[in-house]
Amino acid sequence: MRKLFLVLSLLTAGLVLLIFVSNIMTTLLERYLPAVQIRPDDMGKFVLRGQFQTAYQHASLTQAKNIELAASMINGLVVEPGEVFSFNRTVGPYTPERGFALGDTVIGDQVVQTYGGGVCQVAGTLHNAVLLAGLEVVERHHHTLSIPYMPPGQDAAVSISGGKDYKFRNNTNQPVLIWSGAKQGLLTVRIYGETRGPHITLHHQILATVPPPEIRKVDPALPRGAEQLVRQGVEGRTIRYWLEVETQQSKTVKELGTETYRPSPRIVIVGSGTAEQ
Repeated sequence: MRKLFLVLSLLTAGLVLLIFVSNIMTTLLERYLPAVQIRPDDMGKFVLRGQFQTAYQHASLTQAKNIELAASMINGLVVEPGEVFSFNRTVGPYTPERGFALGDTVIGDQVVQTYGGGVCQVAGTLHNAVLLAGLEVVERHHHTLSIPYMPPGQDAAVSISGGKDYKFRNNTNQPVLIWSGAKQGLLTVRIYGETRGPHITLHHQILATVPPPEIRKVDPALPRGAEQLVRQGVEGRTIRYWLEVETQQSKTVKELGTETYRPSPRIVIVGSGTAEQ
């Protein structure tokens, strides 16, 4: 009887240990493997439908961190037929608890520091890949100011507090896979599916431009007459943009509309201190 009890005790302890180790392994896999668990290049059934790349060398260290974090959060996601992908639901909330830092964010006519500043570049890069993959855009908002990292008409602004999301629907009859990576100042998003879609190209036409205003801020910490460029301005634009969709049978144009971007100011700090400083 004593031996039976000992055997049962050992079996119970072993089972508890097995469950404990299994839970740890599951947690580790969920935390560290999403970016490599599904490798499109290694999966024969997936082919590239659309891709887009933007540079973020302009970003501050914290902004770059936000871009890289957001890119990792959408990497490896599968969107089923008919399913709607929401950027805010997937990547947000943009809080320190989720690893986001302060970064530049366009709010109205101002560029301010908010947690998650920079994630709009990931949303915009995803948006372009979605368009080139022939998927349906459900919700998209453009920035009020011109932005430096993407052509006008191709950006996407997201904000949970501002009620701005980026959503797309998988309007195909097959799952699609999002591959996203950000490294060394380059952000790439690719959309994979089981079959290739039509050949799609993005186009835009600048209808009008407005030169950027210059804002000069006085700083007594700088020597008198010295100037320091804080932010390069970007001209305002009104643009028309469209898609050209080409199949073996036909070539069609899909108008996406017109949009107006206000100019982003050029900011210069001017020294007012003594010449000896």
